[in-house]
Amino acid sequence: MKAQGLPINFIVIAALAILILILVVGFVVAGGSSFTKAVSPAQARANCQTICSELQREASQKDSSVGVSSLKSYSKWCTGQDIKGMGTDITCPELGETCYVTFNDSIQKLVTCS
Repeated sequence: MKAQGLPINFIVIAALAILILILVVGFVVAGGSSFTKAVSPAQARANCQTICSELQREASQKDSSVGVSSLKSYSKWCTGQDIKGMGTDITCPELGETCYVTFNDSIQKLVTCS
């Protein structure tokens, strides 16, 4: 007696359907956040202030000889933010935000992007 099995086409279609279902559930749970990163100008400025605080914490633990650009949060300060209604990303200095950091040797420096 020959055993009856599922046709290979059915197995392939079922596997694809399960994969698609997993992707859809993952997208819904994540809220599609990777596609909606635009923030308001007020939120962008708040982000800049938070980054400046991070830069200050880092600078307070280092000597001024390392320079501002060597701080870990420096790239965050100089990376553009996607602001709602704008056609391009804007950095913290372009938003009019300034950040001064004081190193542990009492040297104060302005954070600028090169």
